[in-house]
Amino acid sequence: MNVRKADLNGYILVLMGLQFVFINWMTLRETEANMAAVGGTVLGFLAVGLGIYERRNPLYETQTEPAPTYLYVFAAIATVAFVAVVWARVI
Repeated sequence: MNVRKADLNGYILVLMGLQFVFINWMTLRETEANMAAVGGTVLGFLAVGLGIYERRNPLYETQTEPAPTYLYVFAAIATVAFVAVVWARVI
């Protein structure tokens, strides 16, 4: 299975964006709207969009190479961290 560098980089960027959206959306739900929470939500949506764009259109030719092991490890750690943050906020 060949996973490109661009795929994993995009995945990590999408996770980061979803975390921004989730945390700031929860803040907006629990308190009144403020510019920090609205700005964080917009920044999260921007990161999600950029992650999808990076996966579909790699900027550099080296991004189409197979991903090295450290990116798999980083993606796994990012996934666990994302699940932990969502779990902590929901429970």
